[in-house]
Amino acid sequence: MPKISKGDFSWIEYVCKNLFRVCYLINQINKGSHIFSYKTLIKNSNKKDKELVNLLLKLKKSDWDKKLFISNLPKLIKLVDKISKNPT
Repeated sequence: MPKISKGDFSWIEYVCKNLFRVCYLINQINKGSHIFSYKTLIKNSNKKDKELVNLLLKLKKSDWDKKLFISNLPKLIKLVDKISKNPT
């Protein structure tokens, strides 16, 4: 965990990367053990998860842009809620 007091903590990146981990774990449950890569994550995701992964990749490509994150937060919450109700 980065040291928040040093200013090298990005909460947006932290949240998104943990959501990537959740999607990866769901992938492993559904497709079996495999090495993490963004390409594999997209390939192995079902329709519901793929929408979340694509949004997370969009945020990653923007270098975790705060405005983009905030504007997509309602959609992000809705997608995570959908997955949490039926993760596999």
